[in-house]
Amino acid sequence: MTNDSEAAAKFAAEHSLAVTAHLFQAGIPKAADVRVTVVGERVFAQQVTAPDGALDWRRSGWDTLGHAPVQVPGTVTLFRFTRSPAPTPPAARSRRW
Repeated sequence: MTNDSEAAAKFAAEHSLAVTAHLFQAGIPKAADVRVTVVGERVFAQQVTAPDGALDWRRSGWDTLGHAPVQVPGTVTLFRFTRSPAPTPPAARSRRW
């Protein structure tokens, strides 16, 4: 892991990464992850921690993870997404038999 863009470019060149899509980003130390779920107007937030401090908690055993409800900070904005109204079906055509 590196924050050096030149080192990342050199690594990519040496490992044939130019032919596939990749995302490189700076590593940020963390204490936990927070997952937010929105159901209608209700917002649920859950903190997930791995006992070994793993970078990606999804690789840990589910039974070993810590879970705790957390409040969503007021600085987080919730946008309302709505569906477009369904298109009006074409008028039924009369058939003459």
